[in-house]
Amino acid sequence: MGLMDFLTLYEKGSGQKVNLAKSFFILSKKSPRGRARHVSSLTGLNRRRLPIDYLWCTLFKGRSKGIYFQPFVAKVSQRLAGWQSKLLTASGRLIIIKHVLAAMPLHTMAILAPFKLTLKTLKKLMARFFLAIWMEYRGGTGSHEINYVTQWRKMALGSNGLMTYAWPSIASFGGNFDPM
Repeated sequence: MGLMDFLTLYEKGSGQKVNLAKSFFILSKKSPRGRARHVSSLTGLNRRRLPIDYLWCTLFKGRSKGIYFQPFVAKVSQRLAGWQSKLLTASGRLIIIKHVLAAMPLHTMAILAPFKLTLKTLKKLMARFFLAIWMEYRGGTGSHEINYVTQWRKMALGSNGLMTYAWPSIASFGGNFDPM
């Protein structure tokens, strides 16, 4: 039984369809050139090389590089930017941040252990999003500024805060968590 026969059998058994237009295969850099052509001719799939982006994550072989986490940071930034112009209360912004965090592949973050700079960038994005309420109106008395900074710190560090809700292993990534 060949690979394509197996995929057909899988489709029949599971009721799911395999999208061959999105499918590909990966071979070692050391594999002979003819092998890639042979696999491609048998399956009709294209060859891709690592690193590749898959479900918010960059899959790679070897040492981790900071650039591998840039698509991840960009996705978080895009998600938050989509809500940036909306008039949201502090609690509304908290819900958005929790939603974005919950959508992150935390298991992958725990395995790949991103660089401290990546985590710091993510924390800054979320803090800026949350604190945008008073950042837009800085010309005021300053009492709102203190209130929102206090709220952000409580929300990030509190017993029911972000770190316990959606990102429980952040301490193992970056040591002591400072939300600012």
